[in-house]
Amino acid sequence: MNSLRCTLLALVAGLAASGSAGAMNFSSVTPAAPGFDTSYTFDLPFTLNGNDVTSIMILEAGAAGEVSMDFPFAVAPGDTATLAHHIGFFPTSALIVGLELPSPNVGDGKTHIAMWVDSGFAAGAIGLRFSEAFPNSRHSLFIANYLLAVGGDAAAQQALADFFVTGDGAGAAFTPGGSFRYIMSTVIVPEPAGPLLWASGLGLLALLLRRA
Repeated sequence: MNSLRCTLLALVAGLAASGSAGAMNFSSVTPAAPGFDTSYTFDLPFTLNGNDVTSIMILEAGAAGEVSMDFPFAVAPGDTATLAHHIGFFPTSALIVGLELPSPNVGDGKTHIAMWVDSGFAAGAIGLRFSEAFPNSRHSLFIANYLLAVGGDAAAQQALADFFVTGDGAGAAFTPGGSFRYIMSTVIVPEPAGPLLWASGLGLLALLLRRA
């Protein structure tokens, strides 16, 4: 029997410092009194609906427990993009989150969660449900809380900070200056049998569809 499924898609657009052709994912942390300038550059070959990724939030944490949540940013698919800002402490971990909203009669009509995460986490997440990659989180509830957070709700922002620092998101966080990958999750219904593999010129999109 087919069922609604939250499946994690990995758009592999290259590893930072990998030396491979087309690898454009890299970040930098530069001292800039009274803090640091951080930037994250990556290839974004496409999105599932063909729309911009919007409401992007850069979450960063420091060794002394500091947490920065800077938003909103937006990036368009089809080119190399850079997210950059200034923070007051040296970041030791980062997680970037955004949403790709649907358009009428375009794509699959679903809201997709975009994340920039640790490369190893991304490699292990290909084909997983969102709730398998993040066992204490649900796809729809995450989107609802995230929209509240970017809208300024303090409780939702705290919940998102907890997700990043001590919750499911901690394992997905990457070290600024290290490698990272872009992943996107969606809801697939109904599910066809068997695997489906998509490829683009700048990277690889792997989606494993399974029956419940």
